[in-house]
Amino acid sequence: MEKINFEKNPIIEISPEIKDLIERFKFALSGPGYAFGREGQVGGKISESIMNQEYDIIIAEDASGRIPGLLIHEAMKKFYASKEAEQELKLFFIAGSKNVDSKKGKKDKISEYISEVVSKSHLPDKKFLVVTDVIIEGESLKPLTSSLKDLNIQYDILTLGIGRTLQSHGGHVYSLNQELGPVNDAKLGIPEIFDKRELSGVVKNPNEIHSSRNSNNDMAKLSKVRDEIKIAAEEIYEKISNFKKED
Repeated sequence: MEKINFEKNPIIEISPEIKDLIERFKFALSGPGYAFGREGQVGGKISESIMNQEYDIIIAEDASGRIPGLLIHEAMKKFYASKEAEQELKLFFIAGSKNVDSKKGKKDKISEYISEVVSKSHLPDKKFLVVTDVIIEGESLKPLTSSLKDLNIQYDILTLGIGRTLQSHGGHVYSLNQELGPVNDAKLGIPEIFDKRELSGVVKNPNEIHSSRNSNNDMAKLSKVRDEIKIAAEEIYEKISNFKKED
């Protein structure tokens, strides 16, 4: 596949936020077999699972994680199709739980929702890929990961950013692995897409499962973002397709 040159693309100019996501995905998806520390092993494990078409469902943490979820879903769908995979890769969104009133209440809602999703999918063995824009302390993801553990669902967590703490970077990623489950290493800091409601098109209520549509949406801007996602997904697809060549 010919690599897309954003600077020369005459049709659409890719925004800095989407360019940032592309670079973060490329960093987070380290090649299969890469094992420089525990955090690197998780990134390689996720890459290998994608390569082997092991994920059946993507859960993207809304709202800032909506566009990363759409982007990786588009890229993985194209990759699955190129390998003639039979399963349909599904994408769902769950509003992040930062500042939720009751973690138990949110966890119960998530468990009920995921049970319905799994029941309707008719898949004997499910594996989820949880996608988020950034993890700082991991509080926003805990109701979701607790639900997945209780339901005995296999999952990995793909994050595009790791927030700063007083711990060393590697130590912080290791702690997140202990608390949340398998979390890959990622670039330090918050992605540029963070809290850009005008780009995601939705506003979250942490107490609810789903985000709601932003009443002030600029539909032309949202349409452009969707076009950018399709172009950016080609870059991620190319990265995935070249995994074996890198080994």
